[in-house]
Amino acid sequence: MRPGRKPLTPSQPPGAQFAFSTAMAASVARLFMAGQAHSALGTAKIITGDVHHRKAIWRIDQTAAEGRYTLDNAGRISEMRDRAFAEAREQLPELRRHFFDAPADEFVPFHAL
Repeated sequence: MRPGRKPLTPSQPPGAQFAFSTAMAASVARLFMAGQAHSALGTAKIITGDVHHRKAIWRIDQTAAEGRYTLDNAGRISEMRDRAFAEAREQLPELRRHFFDAPADEFVPFHAL
């Protein structure tokens, strides 16, 4: 037995500790990924001035049933494309008001070279 591992009790089937550690690893991975996404969005808001001056970031986050789409299966690409077009049609009026109604101000760098 490796150090740090408790012996299995009669009520635990073989592999129970492995199953628990696998589930725990998946939960920890999801936690770290959610933290990274939250941090990236916060950084983007600071860089763009979203938190102070104006709304500069729109997060459009489609949800799907777990297992519906996988990285290794291209069979649902046309379905994902159709969902993207439908979501774009829904979001476009709001985005037009903020980005496409008037020409953008001329860019002036904060620091001169």
